Amino acid sequence: NKWGYSTNGLIVNTTTNNGATTIDSIADNTNTSEITYADIPENAESRQIDNKSAAIDKGITPITIGVNASSAVTSGVYKNTLELTAIANPLTVDYSLSFDGNSTGTVTGLPSTLESSSVASSYTFTIPSNVPTTSVTGYAFKEWNTEADGSGDSYAPGDDFTVSADDIAGTDQVLYAIWEEISFWDITYMQEMTPEICANTTTPTRTAANADTDGSHDDDTNYVPQATLKDSRDNKEYIVRKLADGNCWMSEDLKLNLGTYSAPVTVKRAKYNSTYTEDWTPTGTGGSNAAQPMNSNTLTPAPNGNYYYSWYAATAGSGTSAQTNTEAEYSICPSGWRLPANYTISTTKSYGSMTDAYSLTTNGANNTTDNTSTFEAFPLSFARTGRYNSGSPTYVGTYGDYWSSTAYSDATYAYYLSYGASRTSPQNRNSKNYGFTVRCVAL
Repeated sequence: NKWGYSTNGLIVNTTTNNGATTIDSIADNTNTSEITYADIPENAESRQIDNKSAAIDKGITPITIGVNASSAVTSGVYKNTLELTAIANPLTVDYSLSFDGNSTGTVTGLPSTLESSSVASSYTFTIPSNVPTTSVTGYAFKEWNTEADGSGDSYAPGDDFTVSADDIAGTDQVLYAIWEEISFWDITYMQEMTPEICANTTTPTRTAANADTDGSHDDDTNYVPQATLKDSRDNKEYIVRKLADGNCWMSEDLKLNLGTYSAPVTVKRAKYNSTYTEDWTPTGTGGSNAAQPMNSNTLTPAPNGNYYYSWYAATAGSGTSAQTNTEAEYSICPSGWRLPANYTISTTKSYGSMTDAYSLTTNGANNTTDNTSTFEAFPLSFARTGRYNSGSPTYVGTYGDYWSSTAYSDATYAYYLSYGASRTSPQNRNSKNYGFTVRCVAL
């Protein structure tokens, strides 16, 4: 690139010193076109010197042009050659790339603004690889986008992003976080389940007979959403389904090992109405009538491979022998899950709500109808595992008995679901000491 200059309209003050003419200064009233740059490279700074003061401010010094004006020199026309050197100082451009959380909640892991200065016409930033999260439950980070509504260009963490000085948006660019709803096909562990994740998944009709295992039929109510999730406490896997009552249920019995009363296993117990968890070590005397979590009817696993829990064990020691008509505060379900309540409790998280949704009961009431085929078929998939009592499993193949979180009006008993050839009883009650199986429902 060439740098040009013009001295058009240059007005100078001159003096004569020993025959040499010196340009002492540039006059204040010099035309504004006196000095300009032409053919300036891209992004270089274009300047025009307006007057003498500006010239001096810009570092321009007086110019001396010397000629031999001695009287001894023969008369004639003489020429001098003036060589001007222009020093180019290209413009340095400041570039920046900032990140907008674009969420109504609190965003953590949001990258800091990236900044750089360059003489180039563009600069390429590398988007940080960290993935932000939002406090709005049920949503996960999807991508970065040049538009807040996601209609612009998409970028992933770790991608390159070029900011150009020629962009209409300028050299300060913003990328917006785009969030997407999470279904339970997007999670790995049961502890990742939230009410929003379950709600974001389509509720099937009670006659839906096919499983949607990958979300490809998420909007089709004729398919039952199904995923296999792990319990992070022991990495055991469970089939989980969203059922016609709008709740996400375990479709397999809980298999959490609590050990024995002589060698208990410490586990995380979960609060029934929140995701709070804490360590809990079951204790007990071992007596068949002991009001302790680890009595002789708590066996995990039993010789037949099933896992049986007394009500005290199922409620992780929070249920008491004096408790009536209320829910136990904790359970052995994973965080984000709970023991189903009795139908009389003001919650839809109950066996009665589930059996009503499948027309097995009305208002969660006990009846004598044989619904074993529906209980054991897809999508409910219950099993007649019986109970454990006095050192051995009984009624295996005859009844399925599943604890609720609710104590009965008689302090000796707690509510449970029982089904078999002669009954469908989501509000049955029995001794808190019996060993029943456990199913959990998501909060």
